[in-house]
Amino acid sequence: MIKEIKKEELNNDFYDLLQNGFMYHYSNRPDLIIKRTKEELKNWISYEIDNSNLKILGYFKEDKLIGFLSYKIVQKVTKYLWIDEFEIAKDERRKGYGTELLEEVKKIARKENVKRIELNVYDFNKDAIRLYKKLGYTEQRHVLEMQIED
Repeated sequence: MIKEIKKEELNNDFYDLLQNGFMYHYSNRPDLIIKRTKEELKNWISYEIDNSNLKILGYFKEDKLIGFLSYKIVQKVTKYLWIDEFEIAKDERRKGYGTELLEEVKKIARKENVKRIELNVYDFNKDAIRLYKKLGYTEQRHVLEMQIED
């Protein structure tokens, strides 16, 4: 079951998933990702909810949170839905739960009269890239980098 999670409903299951996602990114790019404690993540997500209208959709299986997707509606030149964080518990991946969350956020985008959904994904996250492409997401820009050695 998918439902919106309010700030006061965030619990250890949520923070464990959030921290797992951050640690995966940190382990692949420690030069870019800050290693955060659970308390730092609580403060960060609380700030984002309060100051950027961040919403969180949770996927619950038998009342246990097994995944979530956080997003916000952004108005710049055009209005779009920005997917901020997206995480499914490791032992629950490849079962369709991520697809269901992404389909639900697509329904929200339509309801909000949003014409596109955007997200960033690191090149090392091959499984996520495959999922996004399978669901019709396309690459729109590239960020290139060059490592400068001493």
